[in-house]
Amino acid sequence: IGDLRKKLEKAQKEKDGIQLTIEKLKNESKGLKKLIECQIVDNCRKGLGYESYNAVPPSHIGNFMPPQPDLSYTSLDEFAVNLVI
Repeated sequence: IGDLRKKLEKAQKEKDGIQLTIEKLKNESKGLKKLIECQIVDNCRKGLGYESYNAVPPSHIGNFMPPQPDLSYTSLDEFAVNLVI
């Protein structure tokens, strides 16, 4: 009986050690997951033109239609662009 108790105590110590290792690994994996998520968010921001949290994206230049020339005062109405509706 004494031999079996020693084996039981040894097995319980091993079990406790393994459980402690598992808990440490779980905590470390949570930390790594948060770190990876932060890096993914930062990479997405950089891909969108944001270099930091306070950065403003560059303004859009040249993405508008220029106004059509007004040819009515030159009596060249026939050459003006007429919109077809």
